[in-house]
Amino acid sequence: MLKFALSGTNPKFYEKFALPEVCRFIRSIGLDAIELVDANIEPIADARREVGVWSNLDIEKARRTLVDERVKAPVLQFRFAFNTDRGGEVDTHVAEFKSCIDAAAVLGAGRVLHYLCYSAFDRLDMDLVHRYCDEPLRYAREKGIVLVMENEFENPANQLPEKMLAIMEEFDDPFFLTNYDAPNYQMAGAEGYPYAYNLLKTYIGYAHLKNVCVFDPRFFDPRYEIGHTITGGIYAGKPIAFVPAFDGVVNIPAVLDRLIADGYDGYVTFEPHAELGLAMEDIQRDMAKLRRLGYA
Repeated sequence: MLKFALSGTNPKFYEKFALPEVCRFIRSIGLDAIELVDANIEPIADARREVGVWSNLDIEKARRTLVDERVKAPVLQFRFAFNTDRGGEVDTHVAEFKSCIDAAAVLGAGRVLHYLCYSAFDRLDMDLVHRYCDEPLRYAREKGIVLVMENEFENPANQLPEKMLAIMEEFDDPFFLTNYDAPNYQMAGAEGYPYAYNLLKTYIGYAHLKNVCVFDPRFFDPRYEIGHTITGGIYAGKPIAFVPAFDGVVNIPAVLDRLIADGYDGYVTFEPHAELGLAMEDIQRDMAKLRRLGYA
């Protein structure tokens, strides 16, 4: 069976629940692992919270909470790239990336999911990718932690599988792999499965679980639409519906079967984007279906 976790950021669990409550929800649906994000963790005394900043967080308190709630954090999420005011500050990005890697070492996380600063790229600029990633990679390798790059449907540097493959081949390092998010490739106008999977399978170090389709209010609850648009293909510009795992355009059972067949031993993490209450209901239904189908 596969190992499943829940992202602590989407759909903004941290805006309603502190880390203990998120952990309890995770346990209530039969899981025991979280993709931990900076917003799930309290800052140290008098520190100001900032998107993607790990250097001022109370990591030890988070570690104790996870132990008390019997939840693991096998993956941390580094999202300084989402900081619209500062994401383009390469030196700060690198320093905070290293702080996230330090947190991963304390929390026992073997992977850090990271994002390129999409506002800094208008194409795949490999020199700029190296500026963002070389030093964190050296640091992560020393600590035995694998960096996994998210394929972002809005980022012109890596939104297509061919571009992600070029990045992976450029680094060619077992500590520098890619997250596999098939719906993100679909939203960029590519085939998320099987094409993107086949192209990248030797570099997949992590996987997200969600699904998507074109949003049309005649067919979908409006709480599935959160303001993003498709960025490539014949439906470019159309709004996106982030739907339950088994209800969208990606053949999720085929993806899961392929991961199992290819011996994938990492986590597959729920990354819902719908309105919080609806997403929580859908995750519970998706877990029930995963169990019925023998995946969990």
